[in-house]
Amino acid sequence: MDRRQIGARDPDDAPRKPRRKAKKKGGAAPVVLTIVGMVGLLVASAVGIVLYVKYARPSAPAGGLSPAEMGGRFLGNWEGESPARPSLKVYLEVTRERITLRAHNFRTNEWGDPLTYTWRPVRAAGATLVVRREEVVGEKHDIEWSIVFASDDAMSITPLRDGKLIANFRRVRKR
Repeated sequence: MDRRQIGARDPDDAPRKPRRKAKKKGGAAPVVLTIVGMVGLLVASAVGIVLYVKYARPSAPAGGLSPAEMGGRFLGNWEGESPARPSLKVYLEVTRERITLRAHNFRTNEWGDPLTYTWRPVRAAGATLVVRREEVVGEKHDIEWSIVFASDDAMSITPLRDGKLIANFRRVRKR
């Protein structure tokens, strides 16, 4: 007897499992390159932000004015008194190039010789301006003053060298 006739199945007629598609080689390379590229962009962005924060200088300090603008606040005529020398009044006349300092002892009614300095702003932070001044006549000593503005019309001056208050000043006239 023939197997085909009795109801036996032909091995060619048997249901087959579906064939899987062959994997493409190199399919992982674009994914890996994309991930590496994205990580590279993140690292470059982080480095850029760190460098910007570290080295970028704003035109004016946060919450304050630039040294040149603060120097403009310093201009004018000022009158001051020192707690360490209550009988002495100090007068400043500040122009763009010069500071003229005069002192008056009102107990003895004596005036000291006026002192003239050149000056320039060095740095500013908040309400503090640091200026470098130099005598015009005599020995050339560079001395830095710290000027703290309590308002537009009030300030105190302290030399950075010794930290002793020269005087607390109030504005008499703006320039």
